Amino acid sequence: LLLCFFFLLFRMEALVSLATREQSAEVKDWDEALANFISAEAKEWSPEDKSTVLNFFAAQLVKDQWPESTIVSALTTIKIISRSKTHLQALYTEEMFAWLSTFIQSSSIQPETQLEALRVILNLNILDMGKSAKLLSIREEHYLGLVQLLKGASRPAAYLLCRIIFYFALDKGMAKRLTQDATTLYDSLVSVVLTYSCYQNQLEGLSDKEDPAAAERRQVVSAALKVLFNLTVEQEVPERMHRKISDESFNEFGRAILAILSHGVEECYKPPPSRAERASRAAQRKKERKRRQARPDPLGYVGHTATVVNTSKEELNGLTGIVTSYDEVKERYSLKLHSDSTRLLALKPVNLECASSSNSNGLAQDTEARAETEERKDVDKEEEEEEEEEEETGRVVLASLPYVQHDTGSSSSSVPNSVDMVEVQTDVSHLLIYLPAEFVGIFTNYPKALEGLCRLMDRQAAKLSNVKKEGDRILTPILMTLNNVIKESHFARNYVKSRVFGDLADPNDQPEEKEDPSLSEGEKNKKNMEAKGPSVDSLAERGTMRYVLLKNVMALNYQLKQSVSEFLFNVCDGDSKEYLRLVGFGAGVGLLAEKGLPGFAGLTQKAINIDDVIKSGKKL
Repeated sequence: LLLCFFFLLFRMEALVSLATREQSAEVKDWDEALANFISAEAKEWSPEDKSTVLNFFAAQLVKDQWPESTIVSALTTIKIISRSKTHLQALYTEEMFAWLSTFIQSSSIQPETQLEALRVILNLNILDMGKSAKLLSIREEHYLGLVQLLKGASRPAAYLLCRIIFYFALDKGMAKRLTQDATTLYDSLVSVVLTYSCYQNQLEGLSDKEDPAAAERRQVVSAALKVLFNLTVEQEVPERMHRKISDESFNEFGRAILAILSHGVEECYKPPPSRAERASRAAQRKKERKRRQARPDPLGYVGHTATVVNTSKEELNGLTGIVTSYDEVKERYSLKLHSDSTRLLALKPVNLECASSSNSNGLAQDTEARAETEERKDVDKEEEEEEEEEEETGRVVLASLPYVQHDTGSSSSSVPNSVDMVEVQTDVSHLLIYLPAEFVGIFTNYPKALEGLCRLMDRQAAKLSNVKKEGDRILTPILMTLNNVIKESHFARNYVKSRVFGDLADPNDQPEEKEDPSLSEGEKNKKNMEAKGPSVDSLAERGTMRYVLLKNVMALNYQLKQSVSEFLFNVCDGDSKEYLRLVGFGAGVGLLAEKGLPGFAGLTQKAINIDDVIKSGKKL
């Protein structure tokens, strides 16, 4: 290990030696030293050596005297050295950033050289975002030049550019400068999403888990969506992004994000039938069963036996007998019984021999009659199963959903740090928070996209049940998105409400509650404070979306509690009575008091401050 350490230092020493010569070293010497350093990827060096090499590179690159191949090796070396955050002062200069920006925009450089320069800028951004943004913002042509490169950029370049702009957009001052010419930036980002999402081919080139090219496209699309979100959020006065791009581009963009959200959705959620519908279907099935039972059973008894003739129908000439026929399509024989009313057939099923002709009771067994009886049994069984299904609540049980059974962050792609479709869908959902109200109405025509959003909610709710921390970061963003959708779309509101509450969703379709005389006064008061329907703590409700949401209405994390409460209030269309029915008076009254709704105003002033109680030393 010691020898290896000195060997790595020697690789750095070669660069230091060339950088400190009084006379300029030959290009071939630099090429050899840089190649050796890159191949070794030395990770240990002294601060002095690092500063010496970087100072030399910063001065030499700005002079632009090296051939492009040597510049690429120098940029790769800078990228390696800058992985550690210290002693990078030589790179954070106005001259260095000006050279990098101009160099990248040059039409004469090779694509790989451009990519290495972009990687250096990205590294410097990550290590010190504020300083990088400040240096690039000095000259407008530098940062706007990066934006202009987006249109028509290759996949790797588009990804790096989006990540660079993403970090710039985190700085409010830089975000404001980037959006001065809003049309250029937003159109470029939307163009990236439309180009690499492959939405017109049903995401065929985007969703393939095994294709490295598809994984790269997902990285680019995800990065572009994150930039669009950051640009909107970080402005002091957030503006809807649709105002900054052309109508045509926005419509195309809308179709792309709807296609992304619909990915993986084969069928939408079907709400359970109403109680009236279930009662009507049950009555119809009962009537049909009675009708079938009143019909004579085809396998009945007759009064006499007679000799059976196994022959053709023509040869029977009116006599009792079995006719054999062969179905060439189904490749099987069938037997049909022909008899008159004065004779009884007794048939042994194994060898088709007849019973004696003496007077005795026998069972006439006809193949078609037997099939009819079996069919009747199957119908009765299917009806029983259907009745059992209709008794279910219709609420989504998270543990039974296949799309929440795996880690959403994992990916089988061969591309390092790959982005899966769930992350792309999540980026879209974040952006939906800031899309215009008129846009969300499109979900009425694209219910699969709405189901895609609901499945993201399922995933996050399942993750919250497992993690049990940072709930505001896990569940709040998707609830904000759905809030924006259900507030503007009656269809979406009813769809989500039914999906969460199942057969409890319709207030007009609930059975009349009868008072239980066995309950004490205290138990009655407790029941009146709880949500209507099965107890949230019951085993049947455990793990449902209703369970997760109602439990978090009383969460200690205020932001999580508030976002869940607001979501459920909007699901109930702002109806306080309906909200209390589904959430419970004890859990729901807090939000209504905060909103100052009639009948609830002033409750917050009368509430006990737990922090004050704890400070006073009193017991809760």
